[in-house]
Amino acid sequence: MGFSVSKKIGNAVIRNYMKRRLRECVRPYIPALKPGSYVVVVRSGAIDVPYKALKNSLRYLLCKHNLFTYEI
Repeated sequence: MGFSVSKKIGNAVIRNYMKRRLRECVRPYIPALKPGSYVVVVRSGAIDVPYKALKNSLRYLLCKHNLFTYEI
């Protein structure tokens, strides 16, 4: 799982903060993901989103693209 955060999002501190948050959001879902490589592109609106909403959005994205091997 890779995360792409553009320089338009903010300085290095903000970009790394977003990547750390997203890594923690995806960590519980890793055992259930289908094998493969995934890239998530972070948009500027994600900076102000609370952690729980970010985690729910990521889960929705993974479900929408049918990337789980079993139902979560």
